[in-house]
Amino acid sequence: MPHPSRWAQPLKPRHRNFFIVDISDYSVRDDASQTHVRGTMIDMVEQVAAGLGIRWRSELHSDRGDGLLIVAEKRGRIDVLLTDLPRRLNDAVRRHNMTASPDTQIQLRVAVGAGFLHRDEKGYSGDAINRATRLLDAPELKAEMKSQGAGCGVIISGQLYEAIQGFHILDDRKTQKVRVDVKETHTTAWMWIP
Repeated sequence: MPHPSRWAQPLKPRHRNFFIVDISDYSVRDDASQTHVRGTMIDMVEQVAAGLGIRWRSELHSDRGDGLLIVAEKRGRIDVLLTDLPRRLNDAVRRHNMTASPDTQIQLRVAVGAGFLHRDEKGYSGDAINRATRLLDAPELKAEMKSQGAGCGVIISGQLYEAIQGFHILDDRKTQKVRVDVKETHTTAWMWIP
């Protein structure tokens, strides 16, 4: 990696709230099922985001194949991303799964994050996004979702959990502290099923 002094312009990170949605068991599906569930997930996230006033703009989201990264605008409220968004996504997944064939039923893992992000013409980058992406692969989240047959599971970093504690946004009776050791990420996180 080039030394930062070689870069023509310094980066101008901005603090943003964001969420990442990932489809469970995406890679074990055949191509037709992947295409179908990907389209379903995008439609669900678009509709839920619109209903919550989260603007859907191509420059503010990033398609990740089996998931999406959505960066909220300056006024994106963290309480909405932590409570209303997961609840409505969970409802949308349940409605879909009631009529979907077994190979097109879905489960969504959601990581909500906040941190300094850099935006360029290709999208957003930043350590907060990298950490949130790793949290989505937490074995405890996957196991809990499977054991409950949950349509949606949510995970946030320990840092975000600590930062919001004084605001009483989450119901602590429903959250579970977990250790996440995925690739280079070794941290504590908090998860729940909405």
